[in-house]
Amino acid sequence: GNNVESKKNSCNNPLWGPIVLAAAFLFFSTGVSLVPIGLVQQNKANNLDSETDFTVIGSACTITESIFIKTEQKTCDKGRKCGCNDWFQYTFTASQLAEEDDFYAGRIDYEFKSRDHYISRGVDNCNNAPQSAPLWEEGSVVRCWRPAEPGGDLPKQYRCGNEDCIKVLSPQDDVDRAQGIAKAFWISGTVLLGVAIPVTILGIVLCLKKSRVK
Repeated sequence: GNNVESKKNSCNNPLWGPIVLAAAFLFFSTGVSLVPIGLVQQNKANNLDSETDFTVIGSACTITESIFIKTEQKTCDKGRKCGCNDWFQYTFTASQLAEEDDFYAGRIDYEFKSRDHYISRGVDNCNNAPQSAPLWEEGSVVRCWRPAEPGGDLPKQYRCGNEDCIKVLSPQDDVDRAQGIAKAFWISGTVLLGVAIPVTILGIVLCLKKSRVK
C-alpha cells in the first residue's frame, strides 16, 4: 500500500509539468539554432568542387619525410575506449611547380608539408593493435594537387598544411568532411525539434492535470 501511495505522489508532483516544459524549451531552442547553422554549412559545402578548385600537378610529387605525430586514444561516454588513431604528416617536394605556373617560378625552396591526418587502427583500444603504417614512406612518388588559381583565396573548408595549399592528401577529402559536418548539424537540430514537440505536449498535459487536481 505504501509503495502505491508513494508512486501516486511522485506522479502528481506539481513540478513535473514545468520541468518537462523547461526540457522541451531547451530541446527546441538548441534545435532551432543548429538547423540554420547546418543549412548554411550545407550550402557552403555544396559550393565546393575539388576538381574545379584544385588542379592535379602534371608530374608526381616525392615524399621526403614521413612524420609520426601522435597516437590518439578516443573515449566516448563514461570514459569508454572507442577508437584509436595514429596521426601523421608528410614533407614532400614539388619542384615541377615552376613549370606549372609563373606564380611559382623563381623560388629557391619547393618543399612543402602536408596537413596532419590520421589513420585508424580499427580497434577500440590502442593496446589491442600495433601502430599504423603511414600512407607513404620516404622516396614514395605520389599524386599531388595545387590550387586552380595560385595565390587566390580558397574556401576555409580546405585544410592546407602549407601557405600555398599544395596537397598530397586529396582535396576531395575536405569536401567530404565539410558535407559530413553540415549534415551532422542539421540532422541533430531536426532530431531535437522532433523531440521537443512530444515533450512539450507531455508538459502541457502534466500542467493541465495539476490544474484539475487543484
